[in-house]
Amino acid sequence: MSKIRTKIVGSILSSAVLFSLSCAEKPAKMGEAEKTTPKTEVKTGWEKCLYPQTVTKQEVYEVLKPFLKGHEVFDVRKSPMPGVYEVVLIRKGKIIPVYIDCNLEHFFYGKIVNLEDKTILPELTIAEYKPKTLEAKKEVLIEKLGKEKGEKIAKILGKEGLINVQFINPDELPKDNNVVLGNPEGKIQLYSFEEPECIHCAKFAPLIEKVLKKYPQVRLDVILIHWKFHPLGAKVAERVICEKDPKEKVEILEKAFEATRKGDKKTLKELGKECKFGNVILERNFLFFKRSGLKMTPALILPNGIAITDRNILEDERKIEEIIKALVS
Repeated sequence: MSKIRTKIVGSILSSAVLFSLSCAEKPAKMGEAEKTTPKTEVKTGWEKCLYPQTVTKQEVYEVLKPFLKGHEVFDVRKSPMPGVYEVVLIRKGKIIPVYIDCNLEHFFYGKIVNLEDKTILPELTIAEYKPKTLEAKKEVLIEKLGKEKGEKIAKILGKEGLINVQFINPDELPKDNNVVLGNPEGKIQLYSFEEPECIHCAKFAPLIEKVLKKYPQVRLDVILIHWKFHPLGAKVAERVICEKDPKEKVEILEKAFEATRKGDKKTLKELGKECKFGNVILERNFLFFKRSGLKMTPALILPNGIAITDRNILEDERKIEEIIKALVS
């Protein structure tokens, strides 16, 4: 470690980017630097850090939040470079190491090369953390659902399903103007993000409705969003949101999904109706969807913000029922 200071360098070339997380301080007046800069040699690089001992994942998440775009802060630790933390980000099983100074003011990513042995620090980190990611997601499932249910869900999802699992903030989920399926009084609350012209949503919808009929303990709120490339679906969604009758909401959405499965654009157009209030709610829903890092529909949200987006699972009735059964057991 004593040689690290001179042996590690971030190669600020085309592959490296440096971001400032706060406004730079004004430059010192002439002569001021000589007065305030200590003449003793800094031995570790951590003496002047705001966080010299440790920094929490939450603290790093808060400052990096505008840049994360759906990435999770998986781990934070001191890097071999004095005064720099290594932040391990994960998204869909992909590991991305980035680096942030110990005052949480600047971060950068790219190649960091040890000049002595030519090893690349991010590559070493990726190799180290790769086997940990699936196990870590399983641990989060257990933490959020309890040991028995968490292990069951992890087993049902399998490796590919676990890779695609995301964790969102359940407290911020849109809880009004949704389409309610299952038992409105059900004690187990689920959510799904769907879009009327989305073919995968159209495949998922009848399967989840069929399963819900077997489990009266469950309530599902369908949160409608819109895709810009589905203008017909947007107008249907606006109409559904503005409809006051809960049963009518369900019927309109079911007809839309049937039309989508058949490729019946004419019926979709007939089902649509412009509604300004509905458009506002759609925009709000989509903003949360995007901010949460979700990328595709349908997305099934289990208790405590566990988001399942793997279409191989959401278009498999048996898998859907196994998940619901595990939650109610």
